[in-house]
Amino acid sequence: MEKAYAQAIQKLLKEPHADEAKIVKNLVSHLEATGKLKMLPRINRELKTLLARELKPSVEVAHRSEADQALKEAAKAGIHTEHAHINPSLIHGWRARQGSTLVDHSGKRALIDLYRRITA
Repeated sequence: MEKAYAQAIQKLLKEPHADEAKIVKNLVSHLEATGKLKMLPRINRELKTLLARELKPSVEVAHRSEADQALKEAAKAGIHTEHAHINPSLIHGWRARQGSTLVDHSGKRALIDLYRRITA
């Protein structure tokens, strides 16, 4: 639930002429009225995570041996970072993210696409 609140706040903040103080005041009053004020620290943490993800580029690889190639290909796609993180759920290949842009060259995506075609 805190993720939904954080996403709503992020969306409100992106609107032109957004008043941060008013948004926070309304959020706190809403949480008080619904008895969920204890969620405020979790909403804050989730909001920080969302903002960090938006600003910080990341590259994930399935195996350490694929890291150099993935970093080069991600740079060609406009996503520049120094290190690649290992994500074993990718099976093989790589995935790069910067903000809302995702470049996915992983086996996981290929398997999901195959599954969708079979079950459609």
